[in-house]
Amino acid sequence: MIWAGLRFNVVEVSIAAIAVTLLAIWGTAQNLGPFSQGHPQLDQLALCVFVATVALILHMMIGIQTSWRQAEQSLRDSESRLRLTLAASNQGLYDLNVQTGLVTISPEYARMLDYDPQTFLESIDRWRDHLHPEDHETTFQIYKDYLNGLREDYQAEYRQLTRQGDWKWILSLGKVVEWDKQGHPLRMLGTHTDISERKAKEFALRQSEAALRRAQSLAKLGSWQLDLKNNAFNWSKETFRIFGVKDRTPLNYEDFLACVVPEDRQRVDCAWCAALQGVPYDIEYQINANGKIKWIKEQAEIISDSSGRAIELLGTAQDISERKFAEEIIKQAKTLLQTVIDTTPDWIFAKDRQHRFILVNQAFASSQRLKPAEMIGKPDTDFWPEYLCYGDLAKGIRGFHTDDDEAIAGQTVHNPADPTTLADRQLRWFDTWKLPMRDANGEVIGVLAYARDITDRLNAESKYRILIEQIPAVTYIANINSSVDTLYISPQIESQLGFSVQECLDDPQLRIKQIHPDDREKIIGSLTTNSMTGKPYNLEYRLVKKDGAIAWVRDDAITLKDAAGKPILFQGVLFDITNQRQAEENLKSAIEELRISEKHQRELRTLAEREQSRMRALLSVMNIGILFEDDKQKVEYFNPAFLHMWDICSYENLLNIPTKTVFDRFTKHFVQSGHAAKFRRDALDTHEISEQSELQLTDGRILTQLSYPVNDVKGQSIGRLWIYEDITKERQTAEQLIYLAERDPLTGLYNRHRFQEELDNLIATSLRNQSKFALLYFDLDDFKYINDTFGHRAGDRVLVRAAREISSIVRHIELFARLGGDEFAILSLIQSKDDISALPVRILTTISSISLRFHNTNIRLTSSVGVAIFPEHGETAENLIAHADAVMYQAKNQGKNTWIIYDPIYNNSEATLNRITWHNRIKQALDQNLFEIHFQGVYETSRNTLTHLESLIRMRNSNRSVNLIMPGQFIPVAEKNGQIVHIDQWVIKRSIELLSQNPTMPPIAINISGRTFSDPAIPNYIHNLLNKFNVDPRRLLIELTETVAVSDIQDAQRFIEAIQHTGCRVCLDDFGSGFSTFGYLKYLDVKIIKIDGLFIRDLPKNRDNQIIVKAMVEVAHGLGKMTVAEFVEDAATLSMIKSMGIDLAQGYYFGRPTVQIPIK
Repeated sequence: MIWAGLRFNVVEVSIAAIAVTLLAIWGTAQNLGPFSQGHPQLDQLALCVFVATVALILHMMIGIQTSWRQAEQSLRDSESRLRLTLAASNQGLYDLNVQTGLVTISPEYARMLDYDPQTFLESIDRWRDHLHPEDHETTFQIYKDYLNGLREDYQAEYRQLTRQGDWKWILSLGKVVEWDKQGHPLRMLGTHTDISERKAKEFALRQSEAALRRAQSLAKLGSWQLDLKNNAFNWSKETFRIFGVKDRTPLNYEDFLACVVPEDRQRVDCAWCAALQGVPYDIEYQINANGKIKWIKEQAEIISDSSGRAIELLGTAQDISERKFAEEIIKQAKTLLQTVIDTTPDWIFAKDRQHRFILVNQAFASSQRLKPAEMIGKPDTDFWPEYLCYGDLAKGIRGFHTDDDEAIAGQTVHNPADPTTLADRQLRWFDTWKLPMRDANGEVIGVLAYARDITDRLNAESKYRILIEQIPAVTYIANINSSVDTLYISPQIESQLGFSVQECLDDPQLRIKQIHPDDREKIIGSLTTNSMTGKPYNLEYRLVKKDGAIAWVRDDAITLKDAAGKPILFQGVLFDITNQRQAEENLKSAIEELRISEKHQRELRTLAEREQSRMRALLSVMNIGILFEDDKQKVEYFNPAFLHMWDICSYENLLNIPTKTVFDRFTKHFVQSGHAAKFRRDALDTHEISEQSELQLTDGRILTQLSYPVNDVKGQSIGRLWIYEDITKERQTAEQLIYLAERDPLTGLYNRHRFQEELDNLIATSLRNQSKFALLYFDLDDFKYINDTFGHRAGDRVLVRAAREISSIVRHIELFARLGGDEFAILSLIQSKDDISALPVRILTTISSISLRFHNTNIRLTSSVGVAIFPEHGETAENLIAHADAVMYQAKNQGKNTWIIYDPIYNNSEATLNRITWHNRIKQALDQNLFEIHFQGVYETSRNTLTHLESLIRMRNSNRSVNLIMPGQFIPVAEKNGQIVHIDQWVIKRSIELLSQNPTMPPIAINISGRTFSDPAIPNYIHNLLNKFNVDPRRLLIELTETVAVSDIQDAQRFIEAIQHTGCRVCLDDFGSGFSTFGYLKYLDVKIIKIDGLFIRDLPKNRDNQIIVKAMVEVAHGLGKMTVAEFVEDAATLSMIKSMGIDLAQGYYFGRPTVQIPIK
C-alpha cells in the first residue's frame, strides 16, 4: 500500500486499498489467508485491525498525494515567475559541466542571442569562439583564474556575437556548486545578463563627459565642489589648470584663498561668507597663478541638508583674462576715438533710422550751444524747426531728412555747399557728407555725417573772383605753340573787345586772329621769340573789336615753364590803352584846355584822387607786390603783398625810409650775394622803365621785378613804382607740363612728338645751312618674344636698360628718342670727315653687350639699325622716316644684329608707309567708333546648349564699306605700337554696354592682350564699368593666353585674383600651345581652360593629339577646372571630345561668328 501510494495517484491508491480489503475479508470468510487461524473471534479482530490499518494508510497516502500536487503546482508557479523575471531583466541561466564543457542553458539565454531555444546548443568552446576579439583573452583568463581558485567569484563583462552578426554586451556571473573528491570543480551554475543598453548609456556618458571637458577647456571654464563639513575642495582638471595648481593636489578653503591676489582676498572672503548666508555668489577677482595674474569669474550654488544647513557648495570658475584684456583695449580705443572725434573742429554726428542722435561730437554740439549728452537720444526736430528737418517745397528747402533717407537707403550723399544757421543766428556754409551706417550683418541702421566749415574758403574765393573780374584789364592763359591757343580768358574781354568768354574758348586762336593786319607779323614774331627764350614780354598793338572798331592794348605776359625749364604757357594781362593813345595825341590840346578851365582842373583832380583811392584799395588786395618811392628815393607806399613777399611784419612801418635801406634788408633772401648786388644796382641806378628780372630766393621762391618811373603832368619825375610777383608755382607747373609733354615716361627719353619737332627743325636748319644729318632707326630683335615669354615687366626692364646704355654712347649734340614700343631713333649731324658707320656699329656693339637673365634664362639682345641721310635719302620728314624704317627691316631680313644704310635700289618703304598707315587707321577707328564686335557661341557638349559667347573684334573702313577688316591685319601692328591696350579697353567697355542693354544675353568672354594684362589699372577699370552699367560680374569672362600667364606667374596670380575679386571668371586660353608641363596650373586659380585649337582641328585623325588632349582633360578635371575645345568643325570632332569628357566646345560646326546677338 505504501509502495502504491508512492507510485500511483489518489484514485488508483483507493482502488488498491479497497481491493486489498475485500480480498482479506473474502479470504477470511473462506478460511483462507493469514486471518483464518481457527479462532473466529481473534481472526475477526485481526481482520478489523488490518482493515483499519489499510484505511489509515490510504488516508495517509491521500494526504501525501495532495501535498505533492500542491508542491508541484507551487514549483511550476515559481518556475514561471522565474522565467518571466529572467526575460524581463534580459537574463539567462546556464549550467556548465566543467569536465565535459557542455552547457545547459535556459531559453532566455538563447533568445538573448537571437537563437531558437529548441535548436541552440552551447559549449565552452563555442562560447569562447563567439567572444569579441578585444575581450577574448581577458574574459577567458577571468574564467580560468576562477576555476583555479585565484578569484573568489566569477564576474565578467564582454561582447558576444549574436546570430544576426551584432555584438551584445553580456554580464556573466557564476559559482561552482559541485566538486570531485580531489576538490576539482565539476559543475558551475550562473546567469548571463544583456547589459548592451547600459553599456551604450555608459559610452554616451563618457562621450558627454569628454565633450564637457573639451568645452570647459575651450571656454576656460572649470568646476569645483566644496565639502563644508571636511573643508575639502574637489576641483575639475580645468580648474587646476586655471589656478596653476598641480592636478589632484588636496586643497581646502585656505589654499584657495591664498591663490587670490591680496587686494581682492578680503572681497572674495566676504562674498563667500555672504554666500553661506544665502546671498548669490557671483564675483570677478584676480589670482596669482604661478606668477601670472589672471582674472577669474566665479559662480556657486549652495546645497543644504533637510534642516536647511549648508553642507556643500557647487560652482564654476572661468578664466576671463582675455575678455578683461579685450575690454580694456576696447575701452581705451573708445576713449581715443571719442577724444579724436571731440577734438576735431569739423562736425561729426550719427542718427538712427528715426533721426535720433546716437553720436555727437563737441564741435557739433557747441554750434548749437549744447553739450553732446544733451543731444544724444533726441530727434533732430527737438533742435531745429520742422520745415528744416522735413523740408518745405514752397520755400525751396530740401530738408535734413531727405539726405538722411537717401543715406539710409544705401547712397552716399555729398553737398559741397550746404548752408546752416548756427545757434547764434550766424549763417555758415559746410561741405557735408552723409554715409549709410551698417551693423555687423551689413544692414543699414542709421546715417553717419561729416561736415566741414568752408565759409571762409568760399568768401576768399568770392573775393578773389571779384578782384579778378574788377581789374580793368583782361587776364588770359595761352599755350606756347604755333597758334598760341587761348586756354583761359577773364570776363572783361566782353567789355573791352565785345567777344564773350565762350566765343574765345570755342575759337582758341580768336585773340591772334583779331590782331590788326599791320601788327600781326611783328607780334607773332615776338611771341615766337619769347616762347623759345622763356622771357616775359611787353607789347603794344592794335586789336579789331567785334564791332569792327580798333582798340590799342598793352600785352604784359610771362612764360610758365615745366620742370625741365621749357616754356609751356603764357600768362598775361591785356590793358586797354586806347584812351592813353588818344590822350597822347590830344595831350597838347588837353593841357591847353586845362589851363583855360581851372574848374575843370579841380574836377579832374578830385576824380584822380578818387581813382587813386580806388587804385590804392585795389593794390591792397592784389597778390602783386607794390612799392612806390618818391623823388627823394624814400618809401611813399607799399601794399600788403610786398611785405609778405619779403617777410616783413605787417605792423612794421616803412614809410619815409630810404629805399636803399629797404633793399639792403632783402640781401639775406637771395641765393647768391652777386645776385643781391646786381639787384641793388638795377634797383637804384635805373631811371627808365626797367627790364623784368627774376630774383631767386633762399627759400626756393622766384620773384619777378619790374620798375616804372612816375612823372607828373609836366613830365617831372615824382618817384618810381616797383612791382614784384611770385611766379614760383607757375614756373614749377610750366616746367612739369613741358617735361611730361615731350618725354617718354618709361625711359625718360624724348618722345615721338618732341622727336618730330626736332626733326622738322633740323630739316629746316639743314636746308638753310646746306648741312647734312643722319636719321638712325633701330629696334630690339625678337623683343616680342621677351614680352610674351617673360612678361611686359621684363620687357620694360629691357627697354630701360637699352635706353640707358645707348644714352651713354650718344653725343650731347645728338638727339636720342623712343618712338614707341621697342623702336628708337637718333638724329646725328654729319660733317664731311665723319665716319657714317661709327654710330650704328657702336649701337650694335652696345646692345649685344647687354647681359640679361630672366627666370634662370640668359638673354642676349641684338638690334637692327636702319640709316637714312638728309637730304640724299629724303627731303621731308615722312620720306626720311619711311626710308630709315624700311632699311631697318631689311637688316632684320638679313639675319638681324646688323645695320644698313638706305639704298634706293632696294626701296621697300611702301611696307613702312603701310605700317604708319595702319597706325593712323587704328587711331581713326578708335576715335570714330569703326570697330564692332562679332560673337561665336560656346556650347555644352552633353546637351549642345549655349552657355556663353566669345567676343571677336572686327574693323570697318572709314567709308563704311561692307567688307570687314579681320584682326589678323591690324592686331600685330597694334601690339607692336602699343595701341592694343586702347583696343582691349574698347572691347571691354562695348561688351559691358551690350550686356547692360540686353539682360537676356548670355555671358561674354573677352580676350585681353599681354600688354593689357601688364596694366595694373585694368581690374579696377572693369570693376568701375560693371558698376556704372549695373551688370552682374558673373556675366563677364576674361580670357588670358597661357604664354602671357606663365611668363610671370606672380603677376598672373595677382591679376587673376584681382579679376575674380570683381566677381568675373577667368579662362586660360590657348592651353598647351607653348609649354609641356602642367605644373604651373596649381598656381593659377582659373576656373576654365580652353585647349588650343592646334590639338582639336584634326583630332579624329591624329592619335598623338588624342593622347595629349586626354592628358589635358584629366589634369584639368583633377584640379576641378572646366575644359573648352575650340575649332570644332564637324560632328566627328564633337563626338570625340564629348567622349573624352570635354565640357564645352565652340567652332564652325555650331556656327560662324556673327554680329547678331544670340539669345540664350
